[in-house]
Amino acid sequence: MSELPGAEGELPLQKSVDASEPPLKAVADPVKPFEPEIPVAPEGGALLAEEPAKLQEPMDETSIAQLLERLNQGLAALKDLNLEGFRQIYPVFLILFGSVVAGIALSLVAGVLDSMNHLPLIGGVLQGLSELIGLVVLVRFVADHLLKQQKRADLFARIVVLKKDLLGR
Repeated sequence: MSELPGAEGELPLQKSVDASEPPLKAVADPVKPFEPEIPVAPEGGALLAEEPAKLQEPMDETSIAQLLERLNQGLAALKDLNLEGFRQIYPVFLILFGSVVAGIALSLVAGVLDSMNHLPLIGGVLQGLSELIGLVVLVRFVADHLLKQQKRADLFARIVVLKKDLLGR
């Protein structure tokens, strides 16, 4: 067995204790429960939060008068406001608001349908049912509009008229 020089009786890789470091203090009770301080109410009264001195002072007459004067000025400015410009752009705001509401409604419906598709039994049935409904609608459209020559000609004429109305050609 070989010993390292200067390591008589010490374990290898043991940290040597420096005399300048204070020794660790032993903790008498390492797990002591936390006991919060509970404030005691004065006799015959309830505990109240301390309020700042500014809130306790009553408002003086001049500040109330100034507040009322500013409110009157604001109302007068609203009466002088020209709403004719707003009436011109109101339909644009209405269309934007309607599109936002429609988008929210569509996202909610898509979320509900997506969650239903993830259900084990209902999801598979709904997917198969929607494919069947799509196939039935396609067959009915072909049977009603495309099998007979007269109906097919009427359909193509309607498409041409709609295209001309929309594109202006």
